[in-house]
Order: sequence, then structure tokens, then C-alpha cells
Amino acid sequence: MSNKIKTLSLFSGIGAFEKGLQNLNIEYDLINYCEIDEKASKSYSIIHNIPEEKNLKDITKINEKNLPKNLDLITYGFPCQDISLAGKQKGFQDESGNKTRSGLFFDALRIIKETQPKFAIAENVKNLMSNKFKSEFETVLNSLEDIGYNNYYKILKSSDYGLPQARERVFIVSIRKDIDKGFTFPKPIKLEKTLYECLDFRNDKDDLTKSFYNFYKEKINKLSTYDDFIKYIEKIPIKENEIHTKDLKMYSFNEMNTITMLSGICGTLTCRNVINYNKKFFYNKKLYKPSPKMCFRLQGFMDEDYNKIKDIIEEKYIYKQIGNSIPVNFLYYIFKELFSQYKIN
Repeated sequence: MSNKIKTLSLFSGIGAFEKGLQNLNIEYDLINYCEIDEKASKSYSIIHNIPEEKNLKDITKINEKNLPKNLDLITYGFPCQDISLAGKQKGFQDESGNKTRSGLFFDALRIIKETQPKFAIAENVKNLMSNKFKSEFETVLNSLEDIGYNNYYKILKSSDYGLPQARERVFIVSIRKDIDKGFTFPKPIKLEKTLYECLDFRNDKDDLTKSFYNFYKEKINKLSTYDDFIKYIEKIPIKENEIHTKDLKMYSFNEMNTITMLSGICGTLTCRNVINYNKKFFYNKKLYKPSPKMCFRLQGFMDEDYNKIKDIIEEKYIYKQIGNSIPVNFLYYIFKELFSQYKIN
């Protein structure tokens, strides 16, 4: 295999797979990327300095026969909306038998089948390996095996790979059978970074304390004053270096009701209610949501990546894009292990 990895990126988002390669100093030749969301495509183009003309856009309209056959790597974090606990959980087909967004896996499959890359790496929510989606997960594995691949899969956790976030994702590393000699997922590393080191607190812009108080004032009569609310929050038992969920009943998705010490890790980026009342890190007992820059840090991207798009892409879309992305450290260590095992570079 040549030193420059011929890569096709599907469901590209803002390019977490590519950042993993870059951080590992792996030279790659991006044949194309594929991202249907125009704003995410723009962010991808800016962050990676890639012309948007390389975007294949709608994966369902790609003619796989027009793609090169000598690819080394295909990456595809196919949509999780119909598998995620926070989604509709319809699986790969809806009630009428129509392909769901998560069912776009089959479009990635036909492209992999036609191009036969040496490696294909998929990412999705860990719920794909739950009992509810056992059939879908077996379909993924069996389909890949049928087109010539051996599969290695594992659920990985962000905090095991250097990021103070508890996000868990399943990865499937598929290796073409004619070159396969096994694959071992990277071992966890000691977490050295805390939420405090990722903090980007923008004062009142991110302060949720008042809005929470107003919400609770309506719902809980006992919390009649702002000081009562602060005392209520302070009594929530939170241990350092742990995440602790308290049913604040502010959001419908429970992970958004999580409060975390800044000396610990957050549940996911949707844990928007981070509080600190530790004297070492005193922020006036404010509840706040992570800024976009903090979210970039929690996902393993660099400040410079955020700075490239912050004045071009609206903040609400930046939140969406980084939330839909993959923790870069996962990919860094997977690639590191894969390339060392297969003597690439």
C-alpha cells in the first residue's frame, strides 16, 4: 500500500475521521466526501480546506460504478436517528417498509461492494448493539461479510480515550478478507483532562441559572426564591470525577438533565446543565450550557477548527454539527492501531 491513503468519506459531517488521520500525521488522498447537509458541507470544506466540488452530496444518488476501484479506506458514520435512544427507533425501515435515514447504511454497502476498499470503518450509537436492534446489527455484519469483509466491532467510551465525556459509540472495522490478519481495538488510556480544561464560559450568554429558576418557580412552590433554588442545586450529591444524573425534569431527554462537576466528565454534549460550586473552580454557582468552542474541545477538535467557521456558520448550526460529529480521539487511536498492525506509513 502506498503511503498516501486513498480515502472516500461518506456521511462526512465536519470530518472527524479526517481529523483523526491528520492528528496522526497520516497523509491521505481524499477522493470525495459525501454530506447532504449544505451547512455541514460548508463547515467541512472550510475546516479541511477542501473545495465543496468534492462533495458527492446525496448518497442515494451516487453512481458507485463511477468511483475508483483502488480505494484504501472508506469511512461512514451512517445516520443514527432511527436507532438512537433519543430518536424514533424505527430501525432500517419504517412501518410502510420504506428505508429510514439509518437505512442509508445500505447505500454505503453498495458503494463498499463496488469499490472494494481495503478497509471500511463505520460508527454509530451503541444502541445499534442493543437487543432491540439485534436484527439490524446482524444485518450490517452479515451484509459486509457477504461482500468480502471480516468485521471487528466494539463499543468505545470517550473518557477511555482522553476526552472528559462519557459518549459511547460502536465502531465496526471491516477488513477485506484477502488481506485480513485480524484487528485489535486500542486499549483505554488514563484520562488526564477534565471538564475544567475544556471550559469556555461566556458569562451571561451561557448562563442558564435564571431560566432554570423561573422554570422551577412555576413547577415547585417550595422554591419561591432564587436563593432557595441555589440551595436546592447545591444539595444534589455529585462526586468528583463522576457524572451524576439528577431528574431536573427540564428536558424530555434525560441526558440533558445531568449536572456534572468541572473536575469530572460530562455525560454527552447534551448534558447542558453543568454546575460548579467547588471552591477551587468558582463560577458563582452558575448553571450553563457548553459554548460551541467547548463542545469542539469535548469532541477532540482544535480551537482553530472552531475559529475557522465561527463567523461564517450560525451558532445553532455549529452546535448541531459538532453534536452530530464523532469524538476525534476514537478515530485517532483506531487508526493508530490499524495502521501499526497493517504497517501503513
